[in-house]
Amino acid sequence: MFETIVGHEENKEFLRRLLRRDRRPHSLLLHGPGGMGKRLLALEFAKALLCLTPAADGSPCGTCASCRLLRTIGTETPLVTRGGDTEGPSHPDFLYVEHDHNPEKKRRLITIAQIHDLLGLAQLAPTVGRRRVCLVDEADLMTTEAANAFLKLLEEPPPHFYFLLIAAKADALLPTILSRVIRLRFAALRPDDVCRILRRKTGLGEAEALVVARLADGSLGRALAYQEEGILNLRAAALEYVAAFPMAAPLHYLMGRDYFSDRIPDGSPASFEALRTFLDLVRTVLRDLLFLQAGLADRVLHRDCLDTLEPLARRWDRAALLRGAEAVDRASFAAWKHANRKAILDDLTYTLHAAAQGMPG
Repeated sequence: MFETIVGHEENKEFLRRLLRRDRRPHSLLLHGPGGMGKRLLALEFAKALLCLTPAADGSPCGTCASCRLLRTIGTETPLVTRGGDTEGPSHPDFLYVEHDHNPEKKRRLITIAQIHDLLGLAQLAPTVGRRRVCLVDEADLMTTEAANAFLKLLEEPPPHFYFLLIAAKADALLPTILSRVIRLRFAALRPDDVCRILRRKTGLGEAEALVVARLADGSLGRALAYQEEGILNLRAAALEYVAAFPMAAPLHYLMGRDYFSDRIPDGSPASFEALRTFLDLVRTVLRDLLFLQAGLADRVLHRDCLDTLEPLARRWDRAALLRGAEAVDRASFAAWKHANRKAILDDLTYTLHAAAQGMPG
């Protein structure tokens, strides 16, 4: 069981042992960086809990009525998302809670209204089998009001009801919630493992796949998303951007040429994802320059670009790099708030130009 999920052997073995027991904790929290396989593992565990005729080791049979219903269950099956609305194929004993998909809201949140809907649905008895399972995806996005309401469910769970929570940051959850769940931490995968799977899924060459795997910092999901975004092209843009400082005429550079128009198309939600990725890459380039200045070439992330990085490390001084890194952090924060893209990049460009010249920013 769980053979299709890469890594996390201790967590998988722990869940296998739970499936073989008659008594189980009713609430689990799977936490760690995004793209590590938490959601896939939680879904597989939910399928096993709901299976009507599991194998001796607890694995789902794949053929019973419950397993047939769950074949189509995935992240596209939100069962408690917006005011109790339900969409798509569903299993009556499986509840899936994710953030509210309201395009008018800039922040992704799990709202008190969603948890109130869940409170009502949780009181229903199992329909297909003997158990019900609720998967709360990105549980760390619950508002304080939603988290307090959800706590009531954890304190007095309905009979035969199991909660599976997924979160990137466990410490973003209420301490009272953390005290009532069993926590499974998901660490980064090895770059070699990510590289191998990336090559199989995308057909990338080994050298390119290894670069993407290192940039993804051990996250397979992020590596696949990076490949779709064209991460190598964005990295080339980030290297070119840092190499352009100090600029002879930054105002002319910004007004006469939209440097980012081809690389980061504007006017769509994807543009902010690309912008944030670009800023992350600029940050890693500046960090690599600091490593090279400190004689720590083995810590460099973009080690396949040393021919470009080493001259830059000699040109920039340490204080300028630190000021530049702070400017990138501010730009990233503004990008997360969906501030004006041009304003973000203009401000960053002026600040990096001033830092590279050693002038006050």
